[in-house]
Amino acid sequence: EQTLLSAYEALGGTKLPASPVLDDKANAATEEERVRRFLEMKATAVAFRNEVASALDQIPVEYQSEVSKGSVITDFLIEANGKRIALECRANVKRDLEKSLVSARIIRDELGCDQVFIVVPEADDGLLESCANEKDIKGLTLKGLAKELSEFFAV
Repeated sequence: EQTLLSAYEALGGTKLPASPVLDDKANAATEEERVRRFLEMKATAVAFRNEVASALDQIPVEYQSEVSKGSVITDFLIEANGKRIALECRANVKRDLEKSLVSARIIRDELGCDQVFIVVPEADDGLLESCANEKDIKGLTLKGLAKELSEFFAV
């Protein structure tokens, strides 16, 4: 990538087209489809995050949304009984499981969390297996959230 950028810089004042993909009808249609899929995934993610917020509202627990420290941000942070839990909402964890795990590690360490829960709509064996090898990171379904939180804070 850097080599390609250097080659363009070597051209001097040559301007790159703003959107070469959209100049061709076939490319434009492909790009539009890609963007539509992205927007669909984004809408699904936002809807799931809202479901998690609604579930939290039904539990007697205080939480904060979108807590950040520098560039590290978590969907929800719960602080109670001297413990901190981060909740990461993943509407489609299969899309990038490794990224979800690395994000959870960073959130755990940077935000000083005792536990990070990766909350998903449905049980996912790959997530559960991967989290079994992680320290203080656990995957759970939205249905299991209330029970897991009450058990965690009861300890």
